[in-house]
Amino acid sequence: MNSTHPGTARNAHNRVTRFILLADEPRILADFYARVFGWTFEDWSEYSTVPCLGVRTGSGTSGVDGVLIPRHDLFKTQSEPEDAIDFSHLMIAVESIQETMRIAIRNGAVPDGDLVDVEPFPRGQRLRDPDGNGLILVEGADL
Repeated sequence: MNSTHPGTARNAHNRVTRFILLADEPRILADFYARVFGWTFEDWSEYSTVPCLGVRTGSGTSGVDGVLIPRHDLFKTQSEPEDAIDFSHLMIAVESIQETMRIAIRNGAVPDGDLVDVEPFPRGQRLRDPDGNGLILVEGADL
């Protein structure tokens, strides 16, 4: 990696600032993330043109917050699957992949392969949440 690239700096520039998570059943998926990662949710529908839950992944300046919205025809259609926008994919730093996987599986997640190297982290584990969204748990993150 070129260390002079502006995206390598530890500052707010070039960093993810918000994410969108799609769900067939938003409340059920919110319960999954609350139980597994301790995230909190609140109704942000008044700020959006679609029903929407605000996602808080941490307190203070750590973590990235986002929104959880229903997966519907605006994002995915059966008549034109090649044009579907289904981009939910999260990398989440955890203290223990093994313990988090145990909790996630108990709450409906499905493993998606073996442990993998995920630069710059020592190891990662792919899985799918109960709605099929892709996750990679990373361990050993110095955030």
